[in-house]
Amino acid sequence: MKKKIRISLSFIATIGFILLSVIFLYYNPYSEASINYETIIIVFTIIVLPVCLTFLFVILSNKMLTFIFLIISLPGSLYLGLSAIPSIWNLFILALIIQIFSVLLQPK
Repeated sequence: MKKKIRISLSFIATIGFILLSVIFLYYNPYSEASINYETIIIVFTIIVLPVCLTFLFVILSNKMLTFIFLIISLPGSLYLGLSAIPSIWNLFILALIIQIFSVLLQPK
């Protein structure tokens, strides 16, 4: 039961991060500027890739690698979540908190 909750929380957080990243890149309500290829690569490598790997290692129950990829995604998520208050980007913090709960529910 605990494993299903852990995986579900991690899945919800991962989907949240991916959706928020897509909104940030392509449908940003706060910017009219077009995005360039480098911005897409940066957002993908700083947020999307580590969060997807965190989800993978939550499923595999590898606590050390899960924790490492959570730490890697932490600075980018905090920056986007706290850069403008209040805004839609504060949902990055919510997704990060959900992801942290899923990591804390892992067995030792």
